[in-house]
Amino acid sequence: MYLWDIDGNEYIDFSSGLAVCNLGYRHPIVMSAIVKQTEKIWHATSLYQSEPTILLAEYLNKHTFSDYVFFWNSATAAYEGAIKTARKYARIKHSFHHKDQTIVLSSVQRHPNHRFNTSNDIIYCPFGDVEALESLFSDEVNAVICRLVDTGGQGGSMENDYFQNIRHLCDQYSALLIVDEISTAVGRTGKLFGYEWFDVLPDVVIVAHGLSAGLPIGALLFSEEVGLVMESGDYSSTLGGNPLSTCVALECMKVIENERFLKRVIGKGKYLKEQIEKLNQDVPVFGKVSGRGLLLVASLTHGQCSTQRFSELCAKYGVLLLPSGERCIVFAPPLTIQYDEIDECMERLRKLVKETWL
Repeated sequence: MYLWDIDGNEYIDFSSGLAVCNLGYRHPIVMSAIVKQTEKIWHATSLYQSEPTILLAEYLNKHTFSDYVFFWNSATAAYEGAIKTARKYARIKHSFHHKDQTIVLSSVQRHPNHRFNTSNDIIYCPFGDVEALESLFSDEVNAVICRLVDTGGQGGSMENDYFQNIRHLCDQYSALLIVDEISTAVGRTGKLFGYEWFDVLPDVVIVAHGLSAGLPIGALLFSEEVGLVMESGDYSSTLGGNPLSTCVALECMKVIENERFLKRVIGKGKYLKEQIEKLNQDVPVFGKVSGRGLLLVASLTHGQCSTQRFSELCAKYGVLLLPSGERCIVFAPPLTIQYDEIDECMERLRKLVKETWL
């Protein structure tokens, strides 16, 4: 949970390296897997398969909805791969050559500085606005990409009815439902994958560095129907599925997939939310707190302080938090956090707001 800078100052980390170091730092199983694999091989040409890559793909297919997996070396590459998949699926499966628009539901992605793709074929829609989504749908839409916890705008969490509406629209217009689980996968919400909270199955799931404790990796998980459309040569990734990242990812998955581990994540997430709200009663700093498990988003209500400035103040008091969007602060500690460490974080934040705001 802890980091130290060059001057020896201690920080309690509630950022997890952008919500990817799910087992914290120097976890013995992660360390052991890294050493074990580097004694063999850590990279080889992706023209050939390696044992760790095959084992991880088999594990993912066994424990999720997916039947096919393709590995990348980054979240961005996997995201772009998902868009290419939607276009090919529409072209091959439905013979729609004009079906080239993808809708992205995310407040953060709507900001020009955060867009991963500036093409006119990418349409940005406010998270949680069903009417806006319905108005954007047409026969030219090949997919909807949605997050399950929105960290932009004022924050927000996917609700079951909203998710079902998205699924219905995708089915109605022969579009794919693609779930961005870059932040919510591998136990962070209290389920191995966030979509498991809902009564709807996706067609494609995007995952990334949370799979492998922060080592470079990306992956696309496909349903059987989508996977059968893809062919060898559709994708290319030099470091995608490298033996080191996939070996570590497999060991991480085995730790986190444990039912008792996931129940503890849910319990600690509820406790963290309660403590944030309790802090807010003492010193009003945040508005609504949303999210699931150990991915919580709190809207910053103090109008004179930006999220970037607030995170910088937090660091001075020994807490690392994530500024996101215009008014959101993200709490995303390692899943191995203990209750007393949550208390310690809250005490540091309480000291910060009392000395800064009062």
